[in-house]
Amino acid sequence: MPVNLPLQRLLDLLGPTLPMYLADAGLSTFPGPEPVRLAIAALVDDQRSLIERAGTALDAAGGAAPRRGYPIRYSGMHDVDLGFLVPQLVESADGQALALESLLGELPAGADADLVRDALQSARFHADALRQLASAARPAAVPAV
Repeated sequence: MPVNLPLQRLLDLLGPTLPMYLADAGLSTFPGPEPVRLAIAALVDDQRSLIERAGTALDAAGGAAPRRGYPIRYSGMHDVDLGFLVPQLVESADGQALALESLLGELPAGADADLVRDALQSARFHADALRQLASAARPAAVPAV
């Protein structure tokens, strides 16, 4: 059975992530600002689409998509305000983008590289969107008296 290591690595990078956990746990049940909730939902929609594409390609190549559970540390976040998690989500998306960039650099041109490139663009886009939400939520500096 042939193994497609780049697609398996891509799947490892795309999930299971904190945003996916939040969505699976019921994103609407978490306290926090609606713009953050919408940004997380958009990120998860993109990640799920990419996971489906990578899984389909991996199945066609005769491989099997890995099945992994969420880290136990996520289970303590049910009462955490989503706004509080934005810096962690930005850091996670930035780290994902760096890892995807590295993976892309190892691949020859082709369908796998195109899929990784799409995942990289998505990670960067969502990191920037979350970063904007984080900076908008920061309180203005208190003027010196």
